Amino acid sequence: MAHPESVAKARAHVRGLLAAWGHEGLSETAEFVVSELSTNAITATERVVDSPTKVIGLDAYRLPRSGAAGVVVSVWDCSREPPRVLCPDEDAEGGRGLLLVAALAQGWGYHRPVIFGGKVVYATITEAQ
Repeated sequence: MAHPESVAKARAHVRGLLAAWGHEGLSETAEFVVSELSTNAITATERVVDSPTKVIGLDAYRLPRSGAAGVVVSVWDCSREPPRVLCPDEDAEGGRGLLLVAALAQGWGYHRPVIFGGKVVYATITEAQ
């Protein structure tokens, strides 16, 4: 089920993968990005009232070794609503997640899988060259 514990589990999973792949230097950024994407996925999932499932999914893979080490992290949710970059005022308590993802990742985006529905939001994280 998609609930707040999912975020901590997603971070731990990505941390473990990066350690296994020898990319510990990417861990702090990747964990932050996964945390933001997972939190957004939980929020999006909670808004879908007619969904047969209330889960989110996480995937990560290494980039081919053609330059700096890198990883792509992606989070699936059942909502077809596209992610929105907000411009909150300075007193707002939230709404900066995708702005921060954009600042930390080398790129991010989303797509709508045909088979599973919903959407996948992904971000590419690489070591500084």
